[in-house]
Amino acid sequence: MSTAALVVADSGTGSINLSGAGAKLTVSGNAIFGVLTGAGVTIGSGGEVLIGGTAELEAGSIQLAGGELAVSKTLTVDSGQLMVGQGTVQTSGLINSSTLYASGGTLSFIGGITGTGKLEIETASTLSLGSSVGSGQEVVFQTATSKLILGAPGAFAGNIYGFVKGDTIDLSKIIASSLTYTGQTLTLHETAR
Repeated sequence: MSTAALVVADSGTGSINLSGAGAKLTVSGNAIFGVLTGAGVTIGSGGEVLIGGTAELEAGSIQLAGGELAVSKTLTVDSGQLMVGQGTVQTSGLINSSTLYASGGTLSFIGGITGTGKLEIETASTLSLGSSVGSGQEVVFQTATSKLILGAPGAFAGNIYGFVKGDTIDLSKIIASSLTYTGQTLTLHETAR
C-alpha cells in the first residue's frame, strides 16, 4: 500500500497494524502519527513502514513487534508519547523528547539521536544504538540481564543509569586493553590494532 502523505487519527481514534512477509506501507511524503490521543501504530514481524519525508509521533504510540520503521528525514517523538518493542528504526535523525523502550528483544536505532529524552532497556532486552547520541539523552537499565550496544562509542554523549552486575555494555569494534573507574566515570583504553 502506498500514499503521498499520512495522518493517523486526524479525527476520532485510529490505528494501523502491519505484520507478515510483504506487509508494507510506503508514504512518499510526511507522516503524523496520533494527532489525537489513543492512536496507535503496530509494526509486526515482517512489516515495514517506509516514509520518504519527515515523521512525528504527536500522540498515542508506535509499537514494534519485530518490524521496521524507516524515515528518510527526521523522526520526532514528542514528550509523553510511547515507542516500545523490538525491531528497527532507521532515520536520518531522531529527535527524542519522550521515553523509548527496548522490550521483548532487540530494538535497533540506525541514525543519530538528539533531544532531551530517555532510552530504557527492559529485562532481558537489548538496545542497539548505531550512531551518535546527544548529551540530552539518558540510557536507563531497568534490571540486570539488559544489554546496550554502542555502534559508535566515540559519538555517545549521553548518560547511563541503572547499570548493575549482570547487565552488558557492548562497545562495537573496540577491544579494551585496560580500564579505570573513578567516581561515576568508567574509562576504557583501547588496544592498538
